[in-house]
Amino acid sequence: MTPELVIRQAVREDARAIIDAHHAAVREKAVEHYSPEIIAAWAPEEVTEARVQRLEEQIESGEFHTLVAETGGDIIGFGQVNPQSGALGAVYVRKNPLGGVGERILSQLVHHARERGAKFLAMEASLNSEAFYRRNGFKTTGYGKHRIGAAGIDMACVHMMMKLG
Repeated sequence: MTPELVIRQAVREDARAIIDAHHAAVREKAVEHYSPEIIAAWAPEEVTEARVQRLEEQIESGEFHTLVAETGGDIIGFGQVNPQSGALGAVYVRKNPLGGVGERILSQLVHHARERGAKFLAMEASLNSEAFYRRNGFKTTGYGKHRIGAAGIDMACVHMMMKLG
């Protein structure tokens, strides 16, 4: 029997597990769309304490509403939204036996943004996730580059938007 999926607000103590889920999702799902150099910059092998601390502080600050998907005590996915700016950070889900995890996270993030008066959500999606976001109501508005800050590397991305009002 598969454990129940729980979507809940992230807490500071989730930071390392969120980073692990991000790392796994990128390395499991983006390798057909990006070079090894970009994958390594986007999801570095080494997780520094500084990176964990930045995420802990971001969760605590509430700048981004961060949700995690948890099953059997393990975080298998997460997503972030900033209703004030209309920015959808992203939704990442590692491979798992459950279906619809990303959709459930995204649905709750959209609901949260609507409740707080956001009129739209915009994001820079990875090439491998464009179809996911389109299936869930986002429109492609263009293609460009996203700077992976710490590495200073540009990766191809898809500019996407969803009207909420």
